[in-house]
Amino acid sequence: MKKSIFTVMSDPRGFIRAIPRKKIGTMPIFLAWVIGVVYLLREATALQASNSYGFWLILLVSVVLAIPVAYIGMYVFAFFLFWSGKLFKGKGTYKEIFTAAAFGRVPEFFVLLSWFFLLTYFGKEAFDWQAMGASGSLYVAALMIAQLVFYVWGFVISLHTVGEVQKFSAWMSLWNYILAYLLILIVSLFLEFLVAVIFSLHLGGVDTVSKGVSLII
Repeated sequence: MKKSIFTVMSDPRGFIRAIPRKKIGTMPIFLAWVIGVVYLLREATALQASNSYGFWLILLVSVVLAIPVAYIGMYVFAFFLFWSGKLFKGKGTYKEIFTAAAFGRVPEFFVLLSWFFLLTYFGKEAFDWQAMGASGSLYVAALMIAQLVFYVWGFVISLHTVGEVQKFSAWMSLWNYILAYLLILIVSLFLEFLVAVIFSLHLGGVDTVSKGVSLII
């Protein structure tokens, strides 16, 4: 009997074990769309995109770019999970970890639902975190708390789904995630440093490079 995708929210390890081998290394298109939309809407709010762009443009970009953004993000994150997991003697393959991490994001369906209510209530101002915070609305506070609950739930699920394919406990999976995030942070900082150096060389030579590096440090 085929299990509902939401079964992962109550039985993450059993759900992952029941996935057919031919599905390992894949992520359902609609799940990718949900993950991508939620990420892009969150980023739009964090960057206060409504100060520069219209409501429908932000929404259109989020909807259209959601799938490629989600796939790229999950492929990259799975890569770091895979290699950092080797330090903890993880047994999962890259494809298994990709699928396990992806299904751990199922609770974001409900985060997306909360975004529907936010956008209906706030309109363009939903893409401005300062405007939402200044509103003092209990309605908004309740939706934010609901989002937090589902994000935490999703993270706990991910610890179990990834732990299942890695053949270790959720606690060990937590360390796997922490190390993966640290590696991503280090790589991101290095890339920012590299970009700063390249632009500094282009704009003004060695002195400018020194100033650019000092700004980063």
